[in-house]
Amino acid sequence: MGKGGNQGEGSTERQAPMPTYRWEEIQKHNLRTDRWLVIDRKVYNVTKWSQRHPGGHRVIGHYSGEDATDAFRAFHLDLDFVGKFLKPLLIGELAPEEPSLDRGKSSQITEDFRALKKTAEDMNLFKTNHLFFFLLLSHIIIMESIAWFILS
Repeated sequence: MGKGGNQGEGSTERQAPMPTYRWEEIQKHNLRTDRWLVIDRKVYNVTKWSQRHPGGHRVIGHYSGEDATDAFRAFHLDLDFVGKFLKPLLIGELAPEEPSLDRGKSSQITEDFRALKKTAEDMNLFKTNHLFFFLLLSHIIIMESIAWFILS
């Protein structure tokens, strides 16, 4: 009854439990031909996607085999949009007994980064000023026009 069709009592389909991974396994997948990322305790195989990533394969390569949650959130403001691309790449979860950060990362540095990002957001440093970019573009066009006028 309602949305979802045959979900609930009559549904014969069951979702298989997600495989869980330990940091030792995840850290092995940091090669150019084999890249895994951890984002919010979910494990993603981004090997094929890294070549098509708009930010370039080096950005993903830098975080392969590691927790990339903070970098992911810093560069992807629309998480719903990006979630469409992440969903097919999901291969499992971080094991419940594993810490959220891999052993190579300092929790103090991570906390400091998050506090710095929060401060910058509170100061509206990530907000765009459309007037600034309009004036900058206008300046470039005017100077280019003057240069062509002088040459002609």
